[in-house]
Amino acid sequence: MKSMSRRTFLAGLAAGGAGVLLGSRADAKPTNEKPKIQRYNELGRTGIEVSDIMFGAGALLEPDVIRYAFDRGITAFDTAAGYTGMVSEEHMGMGLKGVRDKAVVITKQEFSRHKPFHRDTVVKTLESSLKKLQTDYVDGLFIHSIDVLDQLNNEELLDTFLRFKKEGKVRFTGFSTHEEQVTLAGCVKPEYEEFVDAVMFRYNHVESKSIEPLIAGMRQKGIGTIAMKTLVGGKPGQLDEYVNDRMSYPQAAIAWVLSNEHIDCAALSMESFSLVDTFVAASGKRLDRPAPGK
Repeated sequence: MKSMSRRTFLAGLAAGGAGVLLGSRADAKPTNEKPKIQRYNELGRTGIEVSDIMFGAGALLEPDVIRYAFDRGITAFDTAAGYTGMVSEEHMGMGLKGVRDKAVVITKQEFSRHKPFHRDTVVKTLESSLKKLQTDYVDGLFIHSIDVLDQLNNEELLDTFLRFKKEGKVRFTGFSTHEEQVTLAGCVKPEYEEFVDAVMFRYNHVESKSIEPLIAGMRQKGIGTIAMKTLVGGKPGQLDEYVNDRMSYPQAAIAWVLSNEHIDCAALSMESFSLVDTFVAASGKRLDRPAPGK
């Protein structure tokens, strides 16, 4: 039996959420209106407001889907220089053409701690990103997928990123990670304060309760918090009680994440119009669950 592709899996989740009502109250009435973002939060200490649902462009192939998401109220968009065969940023630029000033765009650069750092490469990569995005600045520039904090000790790398901020090419900086226990615990140290404005990390109802104290610690330092990998591959876990004809599993999983008051937004990969509708319909929702960390 062939394994299900990620695209097929996400499409199936969206299909499961088709026709879901926007409200979670028992007396909510059906509606044919398209879902809209219901909540916006300030991203940590950046002073920048973002929709609680962030558009992830990791597998995006259609610029029209980006504009559709913007029209549904999504203002936060995540991409990277290497996404989708290095064309994701270009699609993002086309999708946000004419509304760029109303959107918050994060892009990422990947570095190997096992290879020498070259400032010129970082500068050229950002210049390429700006050209593809059809803009003269990005809101966020992140180091992509770090597993230890060694890279944050590279003074030349950090100086380059901070210079981008001074030049107005970048508004805030940070990193994404899949090693939350290590990186979230360390990034709150005073020596990283100037660089770590926001962090994107895995957070979901199956794997992540143990890191909730670390997330709270980041919030105390004013670090912006962006949750990713929220759907856990479609594993309902303890969410069965919340899934019904009014709330699909993806929406329940997102609502679980957003129920943590220390989470600013949830980033989700959106490859189709139906996925946008499914995920946007979870905006503003909260689950009645124990407070994070308890």
